[in-house]
Amino acid sequence: MVDLTDLLAWQAPAPPPPPSSSPKTFHVYNMNWWSVTNGGCCIEWTVPTDTSSIKFELVGGGGPGGSTGGDHDSGVGGQGGAYAVRTINNFAGGGGWYSTPEVCISGGGGSSAQATVAVDLSTGKLGAITVTNGGSSYSTQPDVCFVGTAAQGSPAGHFIGNNGQGGRVCSTIDGGVITAMTMMPDFCSTAGNESVFTICAAGTSCCSCCCSCARNCKHGCHSYATGDGLYNFCAMGGEGGTTQVDMLSSCYTCYINGTQCSLGNFNGPWHHWQIMPGYCGADYGFPGSPGGMMVNYGCCQENFSWAGSPRGPFSSGGLDAFVGGHSCHGGISCCQSHSSFPGGGGGGQQRNTSTGCVAVWGNGGLVKVTYQ
Repeated sequence: MVDLTDLLAWQAPAPPPPPSSSPKTFHVYNMNWWSVTNGGCCIEWTVPTDTSSIKFELVGGGGPGGSTGGDHDSGVGGQGGAYAVRTINNFAGGGGWYSTPEVCISGGGGSSAQATVAVDLSTGKLGAITVTNGGSSYSTQPDVCFVGTAAQGSPAGHFIGNNGQGGRVCSTIDGGVITAMTMMPDFCSTAGNESVFTICAAGTSCCSCCCSCARNCKHGCHSYATGDGLYNFCAMGGEGGTTQVDMLSSCYTCYINGTQCSLGNFNGPWHHWQIMPGYCGADYGFPGSPGGMMVNYGCCQENFSWAGSPRGPFSSGGLDAFVGGHSCHGGISCCQSHSSFPGGGGGGQQRNTSTGCVAVWGNGGLVKVTYQ
């Protein structure tokens, strides 16, 4: 027989721990992506209680295609919108660091402050911040960011990319001098004190400028998010496609044996065509792919252009807004192609007859938010 003492002493095993909550996702965009009147979409989002991490993915709007100047002219397709990613956490120190970053300090009404930060390479988290120069004249909390030695997507002099994820910093100010800095969580999700973010997806671009010289005067719109733990975070819109414009438009400055050549006004901006960094304040990202055009001379001139698209998970994976024209039968690009969503560039105008015409507008952007 079983002893009663043994029965009383026996305890049921502890129940298994509850499964961790699965990530939740939502998207922000304007559903009217078939129209140039798409003005984008902005919302304010309050972080749900007890959220531990948030991942923002931005896609900028596409740039419009290049216009034409008249007969036998070809515009280049617009650049796709940029893609940018930023992950923030509700614990101090961020994550993902594999080298010691620099500390950049700006704003706050003061100047000259400097600091260093420790990093635990085994966990990738930032640790204690040491103020090496307190600066002067600080009256409010300065902006503090962390930049790796090879910041992704960052040209020299621009702090727009990190090798890891940082955190908010609280500065102690005494008599205008910063005396201490403390690492804080990126955002707050405790009940009654939840962080609030503004999230905006880019709208469609305006149409290109008709008969503009060289570079398009209009570009794609930006997508962005603001709030705790985000520093100048955006995905830029694609650049508008360039325009050839025939010699009657005075964009070309010389002619050799009756052929236009690109000197002076046209040659200068060409070197800067569609090579913008593409994003700001992100952990990583990609600029949109550029558009292009081709002219084939045969018994009938054939013109073709294609637009770029975002790179990364929202890429179309091929040529967007493909537009063709044939001098035997003409063709109007606005009736032959459409920019892809999200962030696709507009097709360039191909004109074999009649006057110049604007090209296809770039499509709107999108923001994807994943939180857990």
